[in-house]
Amino acid sequence: MHTTFAAVLWIVCGVGIVAAFAMLATSGKAWEEYESRGLLMDHERVRGVAASSVAAVVALAERETDIREMLGALNVGRARRGEPVIDVEAELKRLTSDRDQLPAPSLRETD
Repeated sequence: MHTTFAAVLWIVCGVGIVAAFAMLATSGKAWEEYESRGLLMDHERVRGVAASSVAAVVALAERETDIREMLGALNVGRARRGEPVIDVEAELKRLTSDRDQLPAPSLRETD
């Protein structure tokens, strides 16, 4: 009885692995359809949109607003600790000089 169970278990696992590889090999078109049907988040879609489109302009404006808010919060923390505050606009310009790079890692503060 245990031998039969083990054989069935190995066969089912083997068939499952083969089916998984077959699905992986044929899933390229599914990812293209996933993108074309609008199932991506806005920040993922901006890269494929022309830079002069309304969506790209709105996304960049929202991004700059978010960065300003994070820099303002960073300044509040620095002021509470007695450290000198940074110039928000100068730092924003530095962080957004390369629009393809996300500035989030340099905004994180470690204690």
